[in-house]
Amino acid sequence: MKRVACIILSLIFAISALAGCAKGTKDTESFGTEKKDKPKKMTDTERYADPDDDDADDDDKPGNEEEMKEYKSEEYKEAEDEDEEEKEEKEEKEEKEEKEENSAYPPAENDDSDSDRDKKKAENAQKRSINGTLKNFTTITLDGRGFTFSDIAKYDITVINFWGTYCGPCISEMPDLAEFYNNLPAGVNFVTYCTDGAVNEEEAQSIIDDAGLAATVIVGSSGDFKSILGQIKYIPTTIFVNKYGEIVGYELIGRSADLLKAYKDRISDALAETDR
Repeated sequence: MKRVACIILSLIFAISALAGCAKGTKDTESFGTEKKDKPKKMTDTERYADPDDDDADDDDKPGNEEEMKEYKSEEYKEAEDEDEEEKEEKEEKEEKEEKEENSAYPPAENDDSDSDRDKKKAENAQKRSINGTLKNFTTITLDGRGFTFSDIAKYDITVINFWGTYCGPCISEMPDLAEFYNNLPAGVNFVTYCTDGAVNEEEAQSIIDDAGLAATVIVGSSGDFKSILGQIKYIPTTIFVNKYGEIVGYELIGRSADLLKAYKDRISDALAETDR
């Protein structure tokens, strides 16, 4: 009987021990592994926000992926527009500089301004003693081809030099006139008027040939030319006429030590008071 009681007690202790182990295992499973939170899903605003931007909630920033794409495309478009504007400005500047370099008589600064043009007209008018227009006239030339208003209308400026076979300074400057004619800039023409050429054609031709001048030489005329001839007191005298037949700038009287520079200066003045 005593032996049976011992066996029963041993069984009870064994069962109790097994129950305690099971409980310990459960507790270990509950507390042995740290619980990990499920990662939070980021919003589109958070995803595209600049981490260095203190003002992440700025209304100018996009709020979603579609807005971000549109925002970026607008940035690129603005950058491209700025590059295109800079490119156009550079091309315009280069084109303007090229025109000025290629022109023997570049326009004065702001020459397209009406006020500047009017001012230049007034200045030239005070210096000019020969006035009028050359529109209605007829001429006789040494080569027999004639010279008309249509020849004047083709050019921005027509330079007309009046001379005579009896004039020493006129004959002396003929080589310079030939050089000028052989190097005429675009938009400029040059002719001469021999005041006594109608009665001295052979002598006039000889002087022209010796100088190597191939320009048109007028030896007789009527109409508007008659009015201009009446205002000329000394020779050589050179006048400047625009494409409308108007006398512009102011005349050059007498022989110049540097005729090419004198012509260039007068032509620049003439162009400044008329549109090209």
